[in-house]
Amino acid sequence: MKKIKIYTLVAVMFTLLGSASCKKDLDVKNPNQPTLDQASNEPGIIALSLGSVYTSGFNGVDLSTLNPLGDSFFMLALSYHELLADNISSQNANQNYNIINLPDYLIDDNGLKTINQSPHKKNVRINNTRDKRGTNAFYYEWAYMYALNNGMNAVLKTANSVKFSGDAVSRLKTIQAWAYWWKGFAYARLGSIYYAGLITDVPGGTNNMYVSHTALIAESNRCFNLAITTLASVTSIPDYTTVLTKLIPAFLQTGNGGVLTPAQWTHNINTMLARNILVNAKTTSLSSTDWASISSLTAAGIQAGDPVFIGKTSAANPFFSLTGGATVLTTVGDNSASNFKISER
Repeated sequence: MKKIKIYTLVAVMFTLLGSASCKKDLDVKNPNQPTLDQASNEPGIIALSLGSVYTSGFNGVDLSTLNPLGDSFFMLALSYHELLADNISSQNANQNYNIINLPDYLIDDNGLKTINQSPHKKNVRINNTRDKRGTNAFYYEWAYMYALNNGMNAVLKTANSVKFSGDAVSRLKTIQAWAYWWKGFAYARLGSIYYAGLITDVPGGTNNMYVSHTALIAESNRCFNLAITTLASVTSIPDYTTVLTKLIPAFLQTGNGGVLTPAQWTHNINTMLARNILVNAKTTSLSSTDWASISSLTAAGIQAGDPVFIGKTSAANPFFSLTGGATVLTTVGDNSASNFKISER
């Protein structure tokens, strides 16, 4: 009887092991829906790092039900900035473009004052709800920048467990600097635009612990400074260059773009740190210490000839399109396809 039980147990174990083995063999991942497990080696973490910026960060918002005029961050978020600055105008109702920058009133040459019955302040408040994403001017910047931040959280979580070739430490530091730089970039924009926001370092995670825009800028500065110290710890420039060359698409390594040296990248970061001081306070409220910091950071910022991180279109695999990817591209010409017109200002 004991033998029968033992044989039965062994048979069951072989059945379970065989089933597990077959399941593992058949567990073929969809390459168009990668998981963090697939980023557990060097090519995988590089692909995750690149895709989290140029796909998830600047193109990762689901637009399928929003009837948008554009198709990327450089159109759907930046167009509002250009409209509110009176640099452009639009006759299109998509995303409320045609009313978002209308004044509260106008006075004509005869002194007649006409009141706007639907001022843009009232309009944006009405549309600032979760169920009106398509016409919510506050939605796009938030969605794209938190997608970018979330992607970098995934990169930082995964990178430490990756076995790199060559000078492994320098390759890891390059990946980490990339993640800190883009997290700093995301929080810089969020803190400059929104009254409050969230700080999260957990991939796919969120919370309801809203902090002030000042705290978001502080987090941006923290990430930028982490990028600087991480770059300073790179000891093998050839390994650093090998990784960064793969992180930046080849068509973005031309013109003003390129593979930055650690020093050049630090220059870019210093310029962003100066920007975080300058654009987040009224100039009348900036202290002498603030101005001294701006001056110092600017002097140590982007130098003549330094490459920067650029965006441009490409005939193959662009990360934004020629016809709807960037606000500036849709102001060209007088054809009906132009979404915006250059303002008389």
